[in-house]
Amino acid sequence: MPKPGIYRLPDGATVGTVINMTMPGQALQGGIEAQLPVVLRPGMVLDVTRTDRKNYALTVSYMKAKERMILGIPLDLQLMNEEDWDALPGIGAKTAKAIIFYRQKYGDFQSIQDLERVKGMSGGKIMKIRQFFSD
Repeated sequence: MPKPGIYRLPDGATVGTVINMTMPGQALQGGIEAQLPVVLRPGMVLDVTRTDRKNYALTVSYMKAKERMILGIPLDLQLMNEEDWDALPGIGAKTAKAIIFYRQKYGDFQSIQDLERVKGMSGGKIMKIRQFFSD
């Protein structure tokens, strides 16, 4: 029987590791967990749902920024969407939109300091949000 919940996993845990932890004794068809070497990252959400008696659907997504901040999981500059940026203290909708536009136009941020190049992002704002990122 599946064991849903939030799990803290060791570094290097894979999708197969999670399936084995949460669905003990219920190997998926064709030993699929061995074919899922995807290494999970902090804040990933793995959803395994039964589609019928023998089959399961697997989806991988990321927690919203608010959830990650509550749980103390560092945010990732590259994975944040406009809603996630807007959830940070001192970042409003206008600045969130500017951050997304900048990243789309110039590429990924290498560090949180790169945000200084975005219109509306001051050193003070960056200091306020730095605690939510692992830089």
